[in-house]
Amino acid sequence: MHKLYFLSLLLLSFISYSQVHLLKEIPLSDQVNSAEVIAEGEVIAKKSYWDSNKHNIYTVHTLDISKLYKGASTAQINIVTSGGIVGFDAQVDYPSLELNKSEKGIFILEKFDLNLAGHKSSLPLYQVTGTSQGLFRYNTQEKKIYNPFTQVASPADLEQKITSLTNKQPRQLKAVDYFESKKKKTPFLQTANVVAASISSISPTNIGAGDKSVLTINGSGFGTTKGIVRFKNADTAGSTTIDALETQITSWTDTKIQVEVPGKAGSGDIEVKTSTGTKSQISGLIIPYAIGSLQYADPQSTTNVQNGKKVEYRMHHVGSDHNATSTESNFDGNGSYLFKYHTNFAAAKTAFESAFNDMVCNGGANLKISTQTTTAKDVVDNINSIHFGTPGGSKVAKVTKRLATGYVFDANTWTYDMYWFIYEMDYVFDETLSWSYDSSTTSATEYDLNTIARHETGHASGLGHVNDAKKLMDAYTSRGPKNISSTSAHSPITTKITYDKATTPVYSLTKADFSDCYKQNLGIDTIEQSAFQLYPNPASGLITISGQHTIEAVAVYNITGALVHEASVADGIGSSEVSIGLGNFTSGIYFTKVSDATGSQSLRFVKE
Repeated sequence: MHKLYFLSLLLLSFISYSQVHLLKEIPLSDQVNSAEVIAEGEVIAKKSYWDSNKHNIYTVHTLDISKLYKGASTAQINIVTSGGIVGFDAQVDYPSLELNKSEKGIFILEKFDLNLAGHKSSLPLYQVTGTSQGLFRYNTQEKKIYNPFTQVASPADLEQKITSLTNKQPRQLKAVDYFESKKKKTPFLQTANVVAASISSISPTNIGAGDKSVLTINGSGFGTTKGIVRFKNADTAGSTTIDALETQITSWTDTKIQVEVPGKAGSGDIEVKTSTGTKSQISGLIIPYAIGSLQYADPQSTTNVQNGKKVEYRMHHVGSDHNATSTESNFDGNGSYLFKYHTNFAAAKTAFESAFNDMVCNGGANLKISTQTTTAKDVVDNINSIHFGTPGGSKVAKVTKRLATGYVFDANTWTYDMYWFIYEMDYVFDETLSWSYDSSTTSATEYDLNTIARHETGHASGLGHVNDAKKLMDAYTSRGPKNISSTSAHSPITTKITYDKATTPVYSLTKADFSDCYKQNLGIDTIEQSAFQLYPNPASGLITISGQHTIEAVAVYNITGALVHEASVADGIGSSEVSIGLGNFTSGIYFTKVSDATGSQSLRFVKE
């Protein structure tokens, strides 16, 4: 990783943003010169994979190329981004580049060298330069082109800048004009009963995102068939938009729409697009906080998912009901996440703990710090680490969240509901940057570690981004001194805790008693042993359940609650270890009820 600086001469027709993402800026000239491929195209498919070491999850996007500026010889290539969902595991990076189907733009790409488990495509793998800097997104709705640092005046201007650096004319692979306006229907084709949509008001005008808060949109001409509700995207400071999921639109009539505000929604204009194609916008929506969430279509959940459609799930913290195992050094055994410093972070501890203390003590999140040091990195290793390293893609710093699923069974309705809970988090600060550990003396060329640590701890506490440069959780920052207070983040953290406690999932967040905050929590790890352990998980051929006492009974149920197996003496009943063959089990989620003389416990496993 290297420090890179902006060349304004190359971007005379670009509009520079006053603030930048949590990224180091890479000049366009450096991006183009080092690029393996530069292509215009559209994302047509995506799928996530573990790397071959099962350290991290990545998502592979297939790009259908329309115009080629440099490299490549195929009409399609694969672009890899960090994070994604594989089965019942997920990874979310803050910050990260998220690409969706139908994403369009010019992509400046470099090689991606890791091997991905199960990825069999013959297409070469690339990654976007500088996380998201190498993507000039096409906002076809507003006819804009931009990356995190600049907005381009027109497609022609961007093409001229690139070709002046490559000294080559682009090669057109297919004739596509992504900004072409749709032809208007002639009066003859228009139906007389189509009424233009018109938004008259929204309520409330101040509302949270990602916590299932419902926005009411009043007006006329909406029709009776669900259309689209579009919000500004807080992850891109409002330069892109996101659509509420169909499952988030809870009611749609001709005069009123009710919609749950998506977790990535930010302040600004909202738009309604009806099923007949008419549109209406209104300004004035304020979203002061957002709760971290992810979208998933779970075909086995019988409560939240309708016909396999995507549902937005909150990312829950574990709580006091989580019994950590001996291998889970990332928990303290009492429902809190235990973070450990890398030895290379010693000089930054005081600045970090000042931020951590403020966010945790005043916000109430269940995060703690240990004095123990570790050589752990940003990989799945059951260690929540805080260290200097290479966050990748020109990121200044990042927090990685690793998640798995938990299911809650309702005995009254015999249905299950899914919860995504965080089992590991890692902080990484770029070791190549100039960091200030004292906010009062931060120079214009330094990054203020305290402020950025507060922001990342907001993510660790369960918060997403907001679209407000005056707020701590705004997605954009810059070098130099800061005067942004974290006070605005405390209430959202408390809101998250209250919400988590109210839902009472299997892995519920219970507010910890921080009488002296992080200072109280310094010390040796203590791990509370679970009564039973099940391994391996996921499994394909055999599972083993071990206990501290003689196991008296084991019953296995499928996702619908049907009993599929009762363990016998042949399986090990009457001993402290029971083994069950899975040869006759179909792939999916199962629950076991394990009993001994002291009581019983439910365990979940996945049959691959």
